Amino acid sequence: MRAQLHATRLTVSTALLCLNSLAGPQQSERITLPLQLNTRVGQEMVVAWIDFSTSETGTSSRVRLGRAPGGTLVRIEETSDTPRRYTITLDSSGDGNLANQRSYTLSADSSIEVLVKRRWNNKQAFLPYIVTLSSHLDANGKVTETFYWRPNYRAEGRLRINVATPFS
Repeated sequence: MRAQLHATRLTVSTALLCLNSLAGPQQSERITLPLQLNTRVGQEMVVAWIDFSTSETGTSSRVRLGRAPGGTLVRIEETSDTPRRYTITLDSSGDGNLANQRSYTLSADSSIEVLVKRRWNNKQAFLPYIVTLSSHLDANGKVTETFYWRPNYRAEGRLRINVATPFS
């Protein structure tokens, strides 16, 4: 005989892993697995980018406002002294206000690490993210730029399942 495991839906949040059985409402099971945050590991894969498409521009066309994944407010301003160089300000406190936030300088094809406050389950922590300004040529030969955003941490935990398997 072979042990059968029901199909499960996997949901991962920053500090909690839940497995819900898809067997039906009468057989619903929930397993909660505590996870630890590991901030000593980078995510090499580019996950997302800062979205400036639906944002307002600031006081000039050199200033743009956008949102990073998770809703973090971001302001970029092109510097006047060097092309493709920006001053970037992030709402690292999560209060929706860019006043009194630290600004960083970001040049083409370079990265910075920023700390952003995240809240979950009555907890909070400043978690590291990498912002990368990537330049590339589009189909018309014009230089386009993308501000990539990726977490520089991961949630880790162990799940052990003991399944009794009868043998015949």
